[in-house]
Amino acid sequence: MRFDNETLFISMVSKYGMNLYLGAGFSVYAYHEDGEALPLGDKINQRLISTFGLNINR
Repeated sequence: MRFDNETLFISMVSKYGMNLYLGAGFSVYAYHEDGEALPLGDKINQRLISTFGLNINR
């Protein structure tokens, strides 16, 4: 990655931290440490409903 002023960037991140604003597709190729792909879309929705016992009949 190229920065116009890398020294300033490193100094600012070290001093103030950094927040990343990422789009919805950022985790498409993300994997757990065991190699399993992270759930996306409806799959994560179903896992949340199951994990928290949510009532979907509202």
